[in-house]
Amino acid sequence: MKDNREELLRRRLAGRAGRAGSMATARRAQRPALSFGQRRIWFIDRLQPSSAAYTVPLAHRLRGELDRRSLEKALTAVVRRHEALRTRFPAAEGEPYQLVEETDPVLRFEDLSECGDPETRARDMVAAEADSAFDLAAGPLLRARLLRLGPADHVLLVTVHHIVFDGWSLSVFTGELSACYSALRAGLTPDLPELPVQYADFAAWQHAHLTPERLRGHLEHWRTELDGAPTVLELPGDRPRPGAPSHHAGAVPLVVPAGIAERLREVARARSASLFVVMLAAYQAVLSRHTSMTDLLVGVPVAGRDRRESENLIGFFAHTLPLRARLDDDPAFSDLVARVRETVLEAMSHQELPFEQLVEHLVPARELGRNPLVQVLFNLLTPETGVASDALRLAGLDVTEFAGEAVSTRFDLEFHVHDEGARLTARIIYPTDLFDRTTMVWFAEHLLNFVTAVAADPSVRIFDVPLVTDDELELMARWNARSDLV
Repeated sequence: MKDNREELLRRRLAGRAGRAGSMATARRAQRPALSFGQRRIWFIDRLQPSSAAYTVPLAHRLRGELDRRSLEKALTAVVRRHEALRTRFPAAEGEPYQLVEETDPVLRFEDLSECGDPETRARDMVAAEADSAFDLAAGPLLRARLLRLGPADHVLLVTVHHIVFDGWSLSVFTGELSACYSALRAGLTPDLPELPVQYADFAAWQHAHLTPERLRGHLEHWRTELDGAPTVLELPGDRPRPGAPSHHAGAVPLVVPAGIAERLREVARARSASLFVVMLAAYQAVLSRHTSMTDLLVGVPVAGRDRRESENLIGFFAHTLPLRARLDDDPAFSDLVARVRETVLEAMSHQELPFEQLVEHLVPARELGRNPLVQVLFNLLTPETGVASDALRLAGLDVTEFAGEAVSTRFDLEFHVHDEGARLTARIIYPTDLFDRTTMVWFAEHLLNFVTAVAADPSVRIFDVPLVTDDELELMARWNARSDLV
């Protein structure tokens, strides 16, 4: 990247801006306040107390000779190390606060080996965990189960609430659990670097750092940037929007072959941009084509870890930036990339304002069945971001992800891209309340057709890009002709 601001963007998206902070000097209250992000989740939980929208299930299959005792001790070591994993959120006079417990986690063991089909039973249990809510006041907000499928075949299922855990936390958790298990299995004491602060210290620092004057400056920027922007993006759905969403979701995979991915990187380099910016521009263009909206907002998650003390800390730091796209002039794709680059860089310079504060000032009237301000999300993960390096590695075991069928979402659409160094793999996550899988398969095909076309010719105007291939047009014509005969 040729621009210092672009480098700052990369590091902040990765949570590695490395600024020295003063969290360690922040003074906690006797009843520590919630961070801004936690408070919004707590408020939503009060509105929907039985919802599993913020439940995060982590499931891994462990094949080999498992040292169960070392695994239990490793999990205990990680939970003791991070106060966030031992925190619950009671309220006093209607005001929530953080209460850190001293209890150790319980790794519940269940032997499924006598079941007729232990693997299916385990998958059902993973799905049930994903659909199980937490009690934020009573806690605990971490549940752990070890499922035995056979003599050398287990599933480790750890479920946490998003209020104490984000995407970055996943890599911290799996890394430390791996290190502790390896040490304990070898008869050694785990030796992890001391944490200078805990999450409650961050929350105290955040409230002290974001003074009314500082918040006012950031808020003024966002008021100007989002002035007149529509706060609802209405994708054409297959069903009416329910008043109370289930948050159940489906996922459609998408693969951008290596050759096309490399040409997209060349488009980025030509505009001194990143692959993140190029893929975001493509997503915005396809959304515009599907909604007929030329002014729209897309949410982009940021790690929120731009101080060194937070880099190895488990907790909820991430928040969302609403990025505006104006496409009414039908720009050439290469020009849209340059435009999106500037929008992203400007947004990152004002990313300190918590999303919750922005929503409170810009969207005071809430609709329970719709995410406020932004309803679609974009994210690109690379090995540099940390959150893509979330593999659990336990000594002596073959460890793989054990995915259940349950997927959840709080958005109308999520587009997650993984940069694997050559090709790009992606997932489109959608609420099954609104869309059929067939609809989202078509959306994925339109995305792939769009990036294929602009990779070949980035000078093409975005509304001239064919979303449907010639083969698909012929198929549609045949289908319509057949329908006319009926």
